[in-house]
Amino acid sequence: IDAYQQSIDRGLQVVTLSGNAGIGKTALTEHFLAWAAMQGADVLHSRAFETSGGLSYQPLSQLLRQRLELENAPEDLLSDFWLSQLTRLLPELRDRYPDLPAPTQDANVGQEHLFEAITRIVLALAARKPLLIAIDDWHWADSASRDVLHYAIVRWSKEQAPIMLLLGLRQEAVAELPDVQQWLARLNQSLPVLPMRLKALTQSETEQLIQRLLEPATADAHHLARFSDWLFAESGGQPLFLAEMLKALVAEELVRPDEATTSWQLDGERFEQVRAEGNGHITSGIQQIIKGWLVRISHAANEVLTAAAVLTQAGSFDQLFNVAEVDESEALRALDELLNRQLLLETGGDVLSSRHEPTYTFSHQKVGEVVYLE
Repeated sequence: IDAYQQSIDRGLQVVTLSGNAGIGKTALTEHFLAWAAMQGADVLHSRAFETSGGLSYQPLSQLLRQRLELENAPEDLLSDFWLSQLTRLLPELRDRYPDLPAPTQDANVGQEHLFEAITRIVLALAARKPLLIAIDDWHWADSASRDVLHYAIVRWSKEQAPIMLLLGLRQEAVAELPDVQQWLARLNQSLPVLPMRLKALTQSETEQLIQRLLEPATADAHHLARFSDWLFAESGGQPLFLAEMLKALVAEELVRPDEATTSWQLDGERFEQVRAEGNGHITSGIQQIIKGWLVRISHAANEVLTAAAVLTQAGSFDQLFNVAEVDESEALRALDELLNRQLLLETGGDVLSSRHEPTYTFSHQKVGEVVYLE
């Protein structure tokens, strides 16, 4: 909100919103976009996809296509010359304006003209009202999209246009993409960027969430506190896991709506029974989420991850390597992959050991449980 207000007062503001998969980037972005729209902002929203690397300008063409479809007269935003350059990106413009001249044919000059046309149409929109541009999963954007956005950012900044740019980044994906890391570094050299990183909920935040969801007036405060502690222990504060667990508990009627108060209530007695059983609560939703993460990693990484699950506790590289029975160089690459994707975490070595060898453990107990079951 502060960045949005500053974009109105001082011109372009760039914010990167990063965090691990499932941490709540998309949910936070959607809430913020809805708030900005209520403040009168012109909101442009798109998403890059993992396949976007082979599709030139995909997140930007999606962004502009959705916006221009709502525009009664795009020719009011750009002259025919610059509108014709945009037909490289949005060929459907020729359906509305068949008399547009042909875009520049020279490849190098044509690309420069396209970059400028994209820059100018956004400036034209921002001249009408404050503009908020949000692109989810920007790390998947193709190199052409990154190039044109950097070009445009420099121009928008010089023009002091009332534009806020919000780029969503998945932390573990950025760690594996050096081109994206370099682009972000260059961006930081061009202008100040506000980095926001989302982390897992703390135990206190989890308790606040549960107290807001459930009705404290009619629920036993003791059961409610124990329920919050149990959910935090099981989810590790991971919002996506927490949400899936709550859905499963509603399906099992351990948490159920109270028709009289239109609030949610906890069945304290049944909860204590579940808690006494001491079984991990891996819901099908959480299983599918984690399996989705696992199918993205290499065979060697799967073998090392399985070794970690078999060891059940933190293991050194030598232990993981020997249990996994993969080539040592492969095991090193696999370990880097798992650390980058934050499926494994590196912890300090044993202080009683003279070698102080680092050890590796699962980033979340649910990941270890699913890998072990698989």
